[in-house]
Amino acid sequence: GQIRDIEAESKPVGWDQLLMIYLLKTGKLLASALVMGAIIAHRSDDVSTWRRIGENLGLAFQIQDDILDVTKTTEELGKTANSDISNHKSTAITHLGLMAAKEKMILIYQDVLEDLKDLSLSGSEVRNIIELCSHRQI
Repeated sequence: GQIRDIEAESKPVGWDQLLMIYLLKTGKLLASALVMGAIIAHRSDDVSTWRRIGENLGLAFQIQDDILDVTKTTEELGKTANSDISNHKSTAITHLGLMAAKEKMILIYQDVLEDLKDLSLSGSEVRNIIELCSHRQI
């Protein structure tokens, strides 16, 4: 995913291609960690749900990163603000606009929380962590 992200710099990238980059860059990483946890916990029936949660968390995280890149300062971010614009990168903001990107991110986080309900984890520490992530500096 990171390789595709680097290759896509300064090139127009379609929305579906951008989502695939985000999925491969962050979604699969998070999904693999959650799937391994489910397997270790002998919850193999839940593997597909944990995979979906991880993939969606990765997508939401990347969209959120795009939002923060244009709404926060370098000092607040701890990295250069507006770097995606400077590098002519396609982002959720360039495809959807700021408000629609925020709405998309919120919908994805809501899907994750619904999946947690299916796993009977709606009142859990896991939910609390995901809710903290969803409100990360926005």
